[in-house]
Amino acid sequence: MKVLLVRPISNTYIISPPIGLGYLATALRKAGHEVNIIDCIRDSMGFDAFEAAIRREKPDIVGIQVWSCDVANVQKSLAIIKSANKAVITIVGGAHPSGVLGDSLIHFKDADYAYRGEGEKGLPMFIDRIAGRSAVKFEDIPGLIWREGGKIKCNDPILVDDLDGLGLPAWDLIDPRTYPEAPHQGFMKAFPIAPIFTTRGCPFSCTFCATRTITGRKIRYRSTDSIIEEIKLLREKYGVKEIHVEDDNFTMDREFVRRFCQGILDDKIDVYWYCSSGLRLDSLDEEMLTLMKKARCYTLTVAIESGSQRVLDLMKKSLKIDDVRKGVKVMNKVGYKPTGLFMIGFPGETRAEMEETVRFAMELNLKRAQFAIFHPLPGTEIYDELKAKGELKELDWSKLKPSEAAYVYGDMSAKELKKFQRKAFLKFHLRPKILYYQLREIRSLQHLFFLAKRVVSMLSS
Repeated sequence: MKVLLVRPISNTYIISPPIGLGYLATALRKAGHEVNIIDCIRDSMGFDAFEAAIRREKPDIVGIQVWSCDVANVQKSLAIIKSANKAVITIVGGAHPSGVLGDSLIHFKDADYAYRGEGEKGLPMFIDRIAGRSAVKFEDIPGLIWREGGKIKCNDPILVDDLDGLGLPAWDLIDPRTYPEAPHQGFMKAFPIAPIFTTRGCPFSCTFCATRTITGRKIRYRSTDSIIEEIKLLREKYGVKEIHVEDDNFTMDREFVRRFCQGILDDKIDVYWYCSSGLRLDSLDEEMLTLMKKARCYTLTVAIESGSQRVLDLMKKSLKIDDVRKGVKVMNKVGYKPTGLFMIGFPGETRAEMEETVRFAMELNLKRAQFAIFHPLPGTEIYDELKAKGELKELDWSKLKPSEAAYVYGDMSAKELKKFQRKAFLKFHLRPKILYYQLREIRSLQHLFFLAKRVVSMLSS
């Protein structure tokens, strides 16, 4: 069958290859299906252009990746698909359906099916069933959510232990050279860049994070041979000059990191790399960081979240303030200037503790800091807790973005929380040393444009 995978229209400043869709494309190709990917964000596609693409592609099945902030856009996109051809089978998957489960088919009335969790095993089974190539029952397809007899049914997902067996993402459909200079954390050393994942799963219990809802608690690792193969492919075939390692738990296994770094050194791969997601500071030490730097890792992003130990404990972050100070000090000793990720507005947090977080960020020797407003994301412990308390009766999904205030705790208004975020951002970054770091790392006019877009989004009311 002809399958079209879609990253939907979204107002975001992050524009990098959707490797989740790349892995699904590989799985479907292995099963003998024809696959294409439309990235509406990369192509600056509006709804008229999206409709034209649907009519041009003439797919049998359309699968759309859904983040919670894109619910409204996906609803409109699904209506467009059905208007163009009612016979097209529509599926939604990704973080939002994995978090809201059966409610996904209530949120998306024009979706025929939904998927939760990892889809590389279940989705090909489902499409084989639809194509008449298999007699498997819907009840036996992992992760499938469907309607039957006026009810919504939801199957448990399956987690893939052998990550190497998934193969590599279909990079020909998400060619890194076709993406602008607007990666995850906004900065890079060389371009083009490509994101990769080396692990799946997270064993920690942070109440604000939905990672384990999608990929489970067990950390599963790709072999270093598979990762090095992918990096070499990206460098040699696609001209990639920088790799962004997107996993939060890359540094949890010292031996894994050693093999990874040694593989890059042994093969003399001419590529920079960057740990662009929020690494845990208590997983780092001087020996590991030194080896990473030798293998051309040039910077790190670390998940700090709060300057208050009480708030970190509320978040179930399992991190001590002293570990943060020690970790950042070691990183600077080795020669890194890290980016710190912080969160403000967490339920139970006071204004004084938010101020404490800003002071703590400025005390640390960081190059950049992000002050994201807390969001109650579906699939997280705190989301379920707030729902149970009746505090999330009406949630504007479109505001589940780092610069928006979708939920406000206590007596602070959304406007006040947004104002505090702007104040924190400016207070941290409008220091001569920090401004110098930012200016020296602007790579082009296009890069400057996307950075300006981020800043405007952060400072707008």
